[in-house]
Amino acid sequence: MRGKNRKSITSCIKFPQFTTMNVIDGQAGLVFYSSLFFYSLTINNILNIIVLLILAGITISALTESDSAPAKANEAAQKNDIGTAKDEISLLAVNAKTEGYETAYVGNGVSAGDASKTVGQAVIDAVKAKNGTNVGKASISVEQTMKNEKPDDATITITTRDFEVIGTITIDDGILTWGEIETNIPGVFLDKTEATLNPNGTLTLTARKKNVSENITWTITGDSTITKTEDSGDNLKVTINGAPGTSNGDNAIIKASAGGYEATCEITV
Repeated sequence: MRGKNRKSITSCIKFPQFTTMNVIDGQAGLVFYSSLFFYSLTINNILNIIVLLILAGITISALTESDSAPAKANEAAQKNDIGTAKDEISLLAVNAKTEGYETAYVGNGVSAGDASKTVGQAVIDAVKAKNGTNVGKASISVEQTMKNEKPDDATITITTRDFEVIGTITIDDGILTWGEIETNIPGVFLDKTEATLNPNGTLTLTARKKNVSENITWTITGDSTITKTEDSGDNLKVTINGAPGTSNGDNAIIKASAGGYEATCEITV
């Protein structure tokens, strides 16, 4: 029995870690297998811990990055609210324009010269009802400017914590247009960063201020054939003119600055 089950000392020498064990009646074999099993478990546990630490590091890194899933979800929620607010305002504008056309062109109380402004004012008045309201996380502001002491175009601003979009309604025919959704940061912005001017033609640039109280200062550099005419009734607008002698290839840079911020637009004929 003893000779049959006992491992020889020679076989134990192959595993130095077991040479300190007493070799008694088969105990060496038992110790060998138990130790090997423990050794295997230990290696597996270490590998598992390493893998878990790596995964934890990746997860923490992903959550703290600006383009992480929570950040993207928050951005999507804000832009979705802006989109919903735009849809509500656009629907109001369409319905108001229909009623404005009926008043201006079907009725007899409006002169032909005032018809388009009647339509535009009807649209602006309808959209003004949304001023100061909220759609989810989006806040709506509607302001109508004055030009030569008469009502002019209206500006719609839809703002969330991180984003905003600007819309305009023209006093003539109540045409509603929307800009792109922009990051909601302080500064001065122009509705165009580059524009093409026809020879002897004109075009209008509109500035936007965010958290800036100072008036816009307009400057122009470049070919002298391209000039500017500032709007006396609206500091946010400037007209670019192609003076006589303007030719293809002429160019200029128009700059709007206020409060330490500036925005430029490159004009090319």
